[in-house]
Amino acid sequence: MSVLSAYVLPHLQVLVPEIGQGKEEKMAATINSMKEVASRIAEAKPETIVIISSHADAYEDYFHLGKGDGAAVTFEDYGVEGVEIDMKYDLELTEEISKVSKEFGFEAGTEGEENEFVDHGTGVPLYYIDPALDYDYKIVRVSISGFSQLKHYQYGRCIKEAINRLGRKAVVIASGDMSHKLKEDGPFGYSKDGSIFDTALCSALKSANFLSLFGFQFDTIENAVECSLKSSTVLAGTLDGRFVKGDMLSYEDTYGVGCGVFAFAPSPDDTDEVEETRQFDKMLVEQIKHELSKKEAPNDYVRLARAAAEYYVFNGKQMTLEEYEGELPKEMTDKRAGVFVTINIDGLTRACMGSLSSTQNSIAEEIICSASDACHEDPRFIPIEIEELDSLGYQVDILGDFEPINALSKINAKKQGLCITLGPKTGIVLPGIEGVKDGQQQLDIAMKNSGIKPGDKYNMYRFNVKRYE
Repeated sequence: MSVLSAYVLPHLQVLVPEIGQGKEEKMAATINSMKEVASRIAEAKPETIVIISSHADAYEDYFHLGKGDGAAVTFEDYGVEGVEIDMKYDLELTEEISKVSKEFGFEAGTEGEENEFVDHGTGVPLYYIDPALDYDYKIVRVSISGFSQLKHYQYGRCIKEAINRLGRKAVVIASGDMSHKLKEDGPFGYSKDGSIFDTALCSALKSANFLSLFGFQFDTIENAVECSLKSSTVLAGTLDGRFVKGDMLSYEDTYGVGCGVFAFAPSPDDTDEVEETRQFDKMLVEQIKHELSKKEAPNDYVRLARAAAEYYVFNGKQMTLEEYEGELPKEMTDKRAGVFVTINIDGLTRACMGSLSSTQNSIAEEIICSASDACHEDPRFIPIEIEELDSLGYQVDILGDFEPINALSKINAKKQGLCITLGPKTGIVLPGIEGVKDGQQQLDIAMKNSGIKPGDKYNMYRFNVKRYE
């Protein structure tokens, strides 16, 4: 068996009558749709319901799954007594999702802290679903993360694969409210991006055109103040490769929050054939590659750094010099030097890695190594995602010889870099950083990055840089 059906459901707290105290009566369309969904799920009789909640315990670089044998849904944190739903977790499926995710290069599992109360993103949908089910069923609680939209879709594919391997009859629910900025008297006020977001998301979901889930501008998402996009994207991944009929059962914004109820009926999954036009992660990657192929680089150094970074992000491994398709001048293939590659987005540093002196056989190989490391090794940032590639800029710095200095007055912060060392501790600051006007400011940054303190007896060096951007 596989995913029988899937639903996007809202979780606005007032939908629970014990919380709403009459306010829920103004959302009759939503409540009727929730009851309709509960009836459909009862008719399908799934063994397991997978709930993807945007309010479950979440981490930046990890997909958390509910741990333990189960949990109780209550609304005590909202002052409601006497309402309780006992959830029994599907431990086997939870473990299989973790296993499959690791096979696909994702970190997912039950590690991490649990909140005292089960989140309302899980609780509100179950408030309507549980009473309709007159048999024992199990739950898998799934969180979202700080990863990109694409990885959330691919995580959904991992969930699908785990369900298929175990032969589970499963229903998938994505719990999330749309924009919270639809009315001036709403919880976050009004933004025109709120209605823009909801209109586009409703269109994508009711048509089951999941490629459109990747088309939102970052500012639109931020301004809309929403909690539905990532959970919906995981749901889309669980339906990867299957024809799907989408249906919008209702949409209301009574209290300034978009509450949409959507149902998805996938075609029978009784063959091993995959419909390529419904593999939206692969379609997105091909679109991005096409757009990148049209971009020109200003020089050979930046062109190589960009190619190395893109190769790493697409393939998860470092490109070799032989795999580079362009031609390089001899100064890049015959000479050696320390190299730093800085990747930026909208003028801000996204990642930067490099070496003080040569560690490879040529400058070209040094650039490849530094660009690749910048994509996933910079401890200040999460790894670079595929969706970012079209927005990135590159700066390549070729370092000259290091010259010892004993006074900050001997360094030109606009043209020369500063390096300080104390045993294994090293701090380096490249020249020309915006807002850094003198050696003292460079020194402050170098100390902060290295852990060297003002009273320590460190060594100082200045170095010239050839910059390509």
